[in-house]
Amino acid sequence: MRSLVMKAVSGVLIVIAAGQLRAETIWNVADDFSATDNPNGPWSYGISLTLGGSFLIDDTPLSSGLDSWLYQGNGNYAHLAHNGTADTYYEGSGVTLPANGVCLHPGRGGDFAVIRWTAPLAALISIKGGFTGQDTTGGSTDVHVLHNGETSVFDGTVSGYGPGSGPDFSIDLSVSVGDTLDFVVGCGTGSWWDDTTGLVARITAVPEPSTIALVGVGCVALYGFSRLRRQSKLR
Repeated sequence: MRSLVMKAVSGVLIVIAAGQLRAETIWNVADDFSATDNPNGPWSYGISLTLGGSFLIDDTPLSSGLDSWLYQGNGNYAHLAHNGTADTYYEGSGVTLPANGVCLHPGRGGDFAVIRWTAPLAALISIKGGFTGQDTTGGSTDVHVLHNGETSVFDGTVSGYGPGSGPDFSIDLSVSVGDTLDFVVGCGTGSWWDDTTGLVARITAVPEPSTIALVGVGCVALYGFSRLRRQSKLR
């Protein structure tokens, strides 16, 4: 009876751990976008005056064709926007943004537009996405992904408009609770004009080694219980 109970417990451990291995938590900068809340879950929208400088949170929402966030209500600072409609957005100045697209624009004074993700859990994460020029007049920007506001895990340049104008990224990283990832857009080598830059970013949390270890312990325990049971039958 005791061996059967222990075997059942081991089986439950394996089922639980296997379920954790299969489960993935996914965050998407576009799907998760909020036009009303900042911070919004793990996401925050803001600016930094220098690359890797203090994060200043946007405080002014604006809805006019696109859902935008501004710092101190001033469009001369860096800002960002989301197209929450089902159609591509077209602006007379040349800006386009697909349905559910997110874009960032640096500021007149050289400040940086920043979308920040704050880790709600300790995990190994996979970060996939890319930056794209979204202004038909073809500006240039410098683009970055920063870990904890200071360590660059990706740097690149956007030049021109449309597919191929900017780099994609694929990053694997271990984070602790409260760690941050900043997706950053600056003015590049030119002025701040025509610098609307699209961002696609998807973050997936994968199981930590402790979860895998739990599966291993369960398997070893189940094997041991099964072996003891077979030996008891032979006696």
